[in-house]
Amino acid sequence: MPGGHDPHFRRLYACLLALPRRYREAIVKYNQHHPEETFTEQPGPTYSLRRPRPRNGAAANMTIQDIDDVLIDNRIPPAWIDHGYTYGLNFINFNIANPSYRELLDTIDNECHVRLRAYRTPPAILEWDGW
Repeated sequence: MPGGHDPHFRRLYACLLALPRRYREAIVKYNQHHPEETFTEQPGPTYSLRRPRPRNGAAANMTIQDIDDVLIDNRIPPAWIDHGYTYGLNFINFNIANPSYRELLDTIDNECHVRLRAYRTPPAILEWDGW
């Protein structure tokens, strides 16, 4: 992505990955608001992805909801997001001491703990797990 917004996008994406069931809940809300065009995963095996193109200045105001919207628009399977949980958690743990992101990551970390108690650790895709 041109400009300086892709690090912010990646940070928010990692935060989403660390929140069990968050993307699945976003899909439920999407379906409630779009009953005529409910979410369906891309069938594969070949996938097509469209990159977000925020207008000038809009990238700095992106939220996790915007990340949900991009993933839903691209019909990303929820299992893919579940599989990324460990990456999201490691991202938070590695970056939480950075004063620039501390407030955001503290909030995400707290929500992660609440969601883990409610939903447990998301399952990995067995075929993708390990080396």
